Amino acid sequence: MNEFQEGDVVYLKSGGPAMTITELSENHISYCQWFDKNLELQGSSFNNRVLTKEDPRVINQDYNSPSGYSDQSYDPSE
Repeated sequence: MNEFQEGDVVYLKSGGPAMTITELSENHISYCQWFDKNLELQGSSFNNRVLTKEDPRVINQDYNSPSGYSDQSYDPSE
């Protein structure tokens, strides 16, 4: 069963803009389209393993921390 459908809004697990799935293939590849910062339409194919329906910027952000890290013991100098 494919976890994605055409029309789903997805993100790269590593971050990036919201993208819309416009085509799905049976070999777990999704063709996605999005608008870049200049509002130009972009598109590319991605393996479904690198996509998520949840925005990773929101999931990993602690709104009480200016660094965005939820682990208060995080030390960027380590």
